[in-house]
Amino acid sequence: MTTKNIDSLSVTDAVCPICFQVFTSPRQLPCMHAFCEKCLQDYVATHGKENGGVAKELVCPVCRTVTSQYRTGKHVGIRISLLPRNAILITEESKMNFGRICDGCQYIDESNVAEGFCIVCVEGLCSTCSMVHRKTKSTRDHKIISVNELTNTLENRVRFSEGFGCPDHQEKHVEYYCQMHDAVCCADCFLLNHTTCSDVKRFNADLPNLMSELRPEVILGKMKKIEEHLRTFVKDNESNICEVETKVNQLVAEIQKLRQMINKKLDDLETLVNSEGDRIYKQEMIKRQEENRQCQSLIHAVRNSQIFLDTVLKYGTDTQIFLVCKRSMAQLKSYSDQVKENYEEIESITVDLEVTKLVQDILSLDLSSIAKLESSAKRSSYPCFAIIDDNIHSITSKSLRESRAKLDKVVEIRSVGKNVSYYTGIVLLPSGNVLLADYNNKTCCLYDSSYGLVSSYTLSAEPVDMCLVDHHEVAVTLYGSKCVQFLSIRHHTIKDTEMMTTRYQVGGLVAVSAEELVVSGPTDNSMKCYWSLVNRREGEKYYREFVCPSTLFASVALNTANTRIFISIYYSNKVLCFGLTDGKQYYSYTSKDLKYPYGTAVDREDNVYVVGNGSHNIHKLSADGTPLQIVTSGVPQYPLKISFDKSREHFTLTTGSDLQNPKLYMFVHD
Repeated sequence: MTTKNIDSLSVTDAVCPICFQVFTSPRQLPCMHAFCEKCLQDYVATHGKENGGVAKELVCPVCRTVTSQYRTGKHVGIRISLLPRNAILITEESKMNFGRICDGCQYIDESNVAEGFCIVCVEGLCSTCSMVHRKTKSTRDHKIISVNELTNTLENRVRFSEGFGCPDHQEKHVEYYCQMHDAVCCADCFLLNHTTCSDVKRFNADLPNLMSELRPEVILGKMKKIEEHLRTFVKDNESNICEVETKVNQLVAEIQKLRQMINKKLDDLETLVNSEGDRIYKQEMIKRQEENRQCQSLIHAVRNSQIFLDTVLKYGTDTQIFLVCKRSMAQLKSYSDQVKENYEEIESITVDLEVTKLVQDILSLDLSSIAKLESSAKRSSYPCFAIIDDNIHSITSKSLRESRAKLDKVVEIRSVGKNVSYYTGIVLLPSGNVLLADYNNKTCCLYDSSYGLVSSYTLSAEPVDMCLVDHHEVAVTLYGSKCVQFLSIRHHTIKDTEMMTTRYQVGGLVAVSAEELVVSGPTDNSMKCYWSLVNRREGEKYYREFVCPSTLFASVALNTANTRIFISIYYSNKVLCFGLTDGKQYYSYTSKDLKYPYGTAVDREDNVYVVGNGSHNIHKLSADGTPLQIVTSGVPQYPLKISFDKSREHFTLTTGSDLQNPKLYMFVHD
């Protein structure tokens, strides 16, 4: 089969999407994504559902396609050592680690290294099996080449590569394509599953007609555009990091020029700018580097898919080209979906110093109260291209009326510790007391109904979120840990009661009952977050992953009937709604007026309140995700966590501004 000229792609460019290194003994999943054998073994150890050392199910780290158990010779399951080797993607550096197992010996549960390869039977043969092959009457005329000749010749590697067999019987050739089920199969599978299907094609007769519907050049071209898009995203993110550092340094230099006039006061101002600038730079650097790491992983996967498809187009058989093109279409949709989800826009960061008073007034003022270093981000769109219709149900807000919520009062509170306070958790206790989680000082602080400090408790790490479990107990998540800490609050005293471990790191949490909680956070996959329903005594009861750049800052809330959960995703600017026991996703809410959603809470009528940390507002949604109001009046800059009182009529808000003099904002619920 001939194809049009396509830009040459080199196998030497292929890199494992897990370790970002040249492939070492590449193994291929049925979705055609390849990984180093060692990388897959480590991945299966933490992600595969195993039984007796055999993984029964494995989710692809790139496209999330589930690989269920299938038969390889006499073996059933997904032993990594039995997955087909992707001989196409091996390079000079990895050939020394590439060894083919004798196909004949595998049938008697032996694992002898193949020294020869029969190009008629398409099987690897050890020295003993090669001798038998040459002596047997039916196979004595078959041509046997050395494994080195197979490995060193790219055309041979393509034509005789593993992984192109029947999905359920890898040792059998593909002979049929069922259009009704969009499935390829061998003769055995055809007799078992497709004899009653109305539209089944034989490859040896109908392959040209089937191939006429595929356009491999277009697939390669669109994959190339996705790769270019992702590389541009990474490049601009790196530029953003440098820009933040440069602008902060420029601000410091400008302040230093004023030192001769207002020496002492400018020292204080310089300290403040350096502190805030360092915080912003670290915050943006961590965020951008994490985005780039996730993007690099996807770049390698896209590049590998292009190399694989290009190589098969040049040297593969018609059957192989058809199979690869069909599977590449699925890969293409996965890549496009991930680009639309996470890499459609990029933020351009600006850093400004706002001075609210005239310079001549500086000597008589506390500079920390009038100078505020802030970063602002503007997203620039990088148009991609439509590949396949997007059927994800989403809700995007339009024009919303101003909320009638009224700011009742603002209360200053005394912080604990040497660092400025940053309250990432708030719980309004039934007694009228308030418990705050102070991230910067690693403490939980208890205040009475008059907002006087009663007691505090020092944690082992920074608190990320906090929720009320029952009248006298709260749960706290700690930064970087896979556990939830429970604290007892009685007689104005805070005590540690127990710890509960989780599958992955946990950020957001909410209590279903005194015994059950919903926790959420990042998975080990850079493109996935999770939430799970966990019983304190019995362990995990339900687990669900969803596509999202991994982040600890995923706030969780429950409706009044405890049947649906609402998760606000900080870096993705969206709110997701799931069924608590079935994991069904009901809606996804986004808005141009919602930036960096941080806190989430539900009132007594099941309206959902989402705090926009970057947009300085609060979005109010109905139970089904319909946007109702945007609260802006009285909302401070950088609002953080929101908590309703026990009647769910009034709510209290913490803020990331005024760190030197922390405040609580009380609103009357309309």
